[in-house]
Amino acid sequence: MTDEENPTTYEFETESGTNVTVTARAGTLYVDANGPDIDFERAYAKLDIKRNTTVLDCGHQRTKGGELVNACIPCPAQKSHINRIKKNSERTHALEELEEASRTGEEVVVRRWAVDCNDDEKECSLDKMAEIATPDGTLKTRRTHTY
Repeated sequence: MTDEENPTTYEFETESGTNVTVTARAGTLYVDANGPDIDFERAYAKLDIKRNTTVLDCGHQRTKGGELVNACIPCPAQKSHINRIKKNSERTHALEELEEASRTGEEVVVRRWAVDCNDDEKECSLDKMAEIATPDGTLKTRRTHTY
């Protein structure tokens, strides 16, 4: 499969003239935006509905004038394309790590994150999570309690 068949980046221009690039990695969306009033790079984003319109919610960003705003980029016409790159990235996100694990015979960490503890019996409020590529070509999730 080529990148053209399974893209993980999508570009578009909003009605207000903002150039937007959406990149997906491991199912997470990141946005670069450059327009008349705003300019930011690699902001974490999620698709959401605000005022009955599909938007990319990029959290708090600064305008070119320095004002802190909640950057929501309207994208109703782009929703299916954005969902497609997100899905593609979920499928292909660990290919490099799986190849490295196979080549070296060692486990390779694909990504890390934290979640609430899932065990009421443990004196722990937060668990560290890791997605691991294994030499046998599988992905596994490892949970570590932080106590």
